[in-house]
Amino acid sequence: MMKFTLPIAAALSLFLVPVPFVLATEDPSTTIAQNIGSNPDLSTLYDLLLTQQPPHAILSNSTSNATYTLFAPTNRAFSSAQFDRSNQKAVQALLAYHILPRAVSSSALQPVNYLETMLNDTDYVLLPDKHGQVVRVTKNSNQVLVNDANVTSADLSSKNGVVHIIDKVLALPPLFLVAIRANPNLTTFASIIDRFNMSSTIQNYTGVTLFAPTNDALNGVPTTGNDDDIKKLISYHIVPDTTIYYAYFTHGSALKTEEGSKLSVSVPGNGSVRINNASIQTPDILIANGVVHTIDQILQKNSTNQTAIDKGPTPNANGTVSGSTGSQSESRSSTAFPSFSPTLLSSFLTGLSLGLLFV
Repeated sequence: MMKFTLPIAAALSLFLVPVPFVLATEDPSTTIAQNIGSNPDLSTLYDLLLTQQPPHAILSNSTSNATYTLFAPTNRAFSSAQFDRSNQKAVQALLAYHILPRAVSSSALQPVNYLETMLNDTDYVLLPDKHGQVVRVTKNSNQVLVNDANVTSADLSSKNGVVHIIDKVLALPPLFLVAIRANPNLTTFASIIDRFNMSSTIQNYTGVTLFAPTNDALNGVPTTGNDDDIKKLISYHIVPDTTIYYAYFTHGSALKTEEGSKLSVSVPGNGSVRINNASIQTPDILIANGVVHTIDQILQKNSTNQTAIDKGPTPNANGTVSGSTGSQSESRSSTAFPSFSPTLLSSFLTGLSLGLLFV
């Protein structure tokens, strides 16, 4: 069974860092839906909820013990958001991505959190074990961010949960190829994926972790190599069937790649993460079926003793681990992996720059 990979340390404690929010109060005896409906700055959100029975019914429920968290975009946030309001299925998915299936107060947040939402429609998300898509919530002494949205008012209490008001509509994590095409630092990598028609394979994995070399990492590669070698090299940057977010990398673990061999993970303790010879530059680019981390070098194989990946237990709803952590088995090899040639991509990249490889 495929699972998320989480370290034990992620579950040990909560960080209670004071955050200078403007704490708005609402009627704790009424439901989330009622409180949203009574707030004039959230009227656009409320109108959308009224058109979508499942989300509205959930947030209006006052008879069960279930609780929820709603990240509530303001009217101003909706005015600058681009989405098709006539597409009812897409609107329902968007609203589901703003709801957590439990109440999460600001005081319960860690510095980095990956919180599972109610978005689990397979037209929009394909994560291991049918998990819902996550939001990445970060917290420091000055602010809380939900993906790229600021929390402007926190902890609005309701009978069936809590509301945090945010200044942006949360965009649904896109398909892998859409995400890397939109990143100006990954245009060369996106062109390679296009050239070899690898996007369908990547996007069909039920969970994937991908290490994407930046344009600078792929710049100036000398000349040799062939198409099969290049495809094999790119496959060495793909970890299929598991989703590993940045805060959950564990030092000394090894990740089995699509190419078949393993990547070594190093967490030096200074907040950085290294995969073999490369450092992660931009972590946690969320995609529909996993996550992309950009790296500063093409990954080279090495002869480091490899530890088989411990995919760990399934995370519970608060993004932490409960139950057994599983075990790791060591596989020590006396033979070094053959390194990929540093000249591997050159002919391809030269042709790419001249526009000769597109048909």
